[in-house]
Amino acid sequence: AGDEELEGARLIALNMALNGQSRAETDTYLAENFDLSDRATLLDEVCATVEGERAAAVSGAARTDRRPRAGAPRRSRGRAAATRPASR
Repeated sequence: AGDEELEGARLIALNMALNGQSRAETDTYLAENFDLSDRATLLDEVCATVEGERAAAVSGAARTDRRPRAGAPRRSRGRAAATRPASR
């Protein structure tokens, strides 16, 4: 397979994995539509990438501490003091 065909297959496999299709479904699709010399390695790479993205998303959502992340804009801790008109 040429570089363009390999990258096209990788993109399709990644899209299928992100959409929740199984490795077996993706493997079948690639076998039927691409002439790849090493489909198993491509699937291994795609699955590892998707699993890594999902793990990162879960760990980011599971943060329980309230400290701002590095580089995050700071929020004020309280409301601005209300101003009263000067008494006469």
